[in-house]
Amino acid sequence: MKLGFFGGTFNPPHNGHKLIIDQCKDRFDKFLVIPNGFSPDINKKYSIASKHRMNMLKLMLHNQDVNIDMFEIESLNTNYTYYTIQHLLKKYNGYHLTMVIGKDQLKNIHKWYNYDFILKNIDIICFNRGKFEVDQDSKIKNIKFIDFCF
Repeated sequence: MKLGFFGGTFNPPHNGHKLIIDQCKDRFDKFLVIPNGFSPDINKKYSIASKHRMNMLKLMLHNQDVNIDMFEIESLNTNYTYYTIQHLLKKYNGYHLTMVIGKDQLKNIHKWYNYDFILKNIDIICFNRGKFEVDQDSKIKNIKFIDFCF
């Protein structure tokens, strides 16, 4: 079984997010959108409240075969992808995990908390949504690039 997940602040959710979800959801047996509560990279001063982001996501995903996972929203801690992946590995035991990210995030993945664990335990679909140069790190072998513009 294949599980895809797309995380982020969704601050606010927009058409670009929707297009990525539309391109990904049918590639997997189950597809999750995982909005975060407290991102280590986002200035909280400009963040829309979680309940409002959730309502916007629900409206955007209405009648879609996509689930919203509340793990990060319900967590009181800073959200690191490492913890989310551990949660998903336990909750969806036996599923093969694939994370969906933008190329701008891939550029900084080596700075993520426990990124070695992340790269060893999941595959990545990376949407090239701009001109970002990414060093071809030998650790990143389980990645598929998709050109994307909206």
